[in-house]
Amino acid sequence: GENIVMQFHIPHNKVLVELQGRVVWVNKENNKYPGGMGIEFINCPEEGKRMLDGYLSAQKHLLDIEI
Repeated sequence: GENIVMQFHIPHNKVLVELQGRVVWVNKENNKYPGGMGIEFINCPEEGKRMLDGYLSAQKHLLDIEI
């Protein structure tokens, strides 16, 4: 897949987190699935990964699925 760079502003944190990733799957929107893509993060600095993991873990209660 294509390599990308993503930047995240984590709420309550003044640091911009920049992570590299690779597109590993793409869903075109249809009647069965919403549009979207899966990103595999690569070459991630531990601090950026830790901040993103912490934020996402704190938000998982908003999902209708178990992760």
